[in-house]
Amino acid sequence: MLVLLLACAMASPVARAADRIGTIPQSAWSQVHGARDVLAIPVLSQAVAEWTRHPRDHILIEYSGGRPEAGRASGLRDWLIALGVPGPAVQVLPGAGGAPGLAVSVGF
Repeated sequence: MLVLLLACAMASPVARAADRIGTIPQSAWSQVHGARDVLAIPVLSQAVAEWTRHPRDHILIEYSGGRPEAGRASGLRDWLIALGVPGPAVQVLPGAGGAPGLAVSVGF
């Protein structure tokens, strides 16, 4: 029985804590007009690179709340999916954080 439990524990992926990559201010997001603009934002290029190294992780997008922030978070999620990140790997967390902008983390 103990051997079976150890085998199961070793076979399951180890969850990593989410690492905060940074925050995208509203001013940077308002400059996005295409895929090149999205990847030109250092926080996003870092997040995609980190996710590529750990594809079982998630890209977490946190926003402080409100309709404009929700729209930006949803738009960012759409861009990440368009750039090849699977939809289930991108999570939007409303009401998280207090500062304006979109906080981006990678992990579980």
